[in-house]
Amino acid sequence: MDERVARHESAGEWPTPAVSELLAERVRASPAAVFLVDGAERLTFAEFARRVDAVAAGLRGLGI
Repeated sequence: MDERVARHESAGEWPTPAVSELLAERVRASPAAVFLVDGAERLTFAEFARRVDAVAAGLRGLGI
């Protein structure tokens, strides 16, 4: 197992960035691009990131 991990790490495949880092990168690159479509609702990367931040703040406020 250690050999496999070392192989992927040396190839730059692991560790992968956190989801929050990937989202922040997309917000910087294309904040107005559509990220999510749910029926009639469409969210851009920037709008989605704002919602994620609001949920995270709420959870922190609850001590989670």
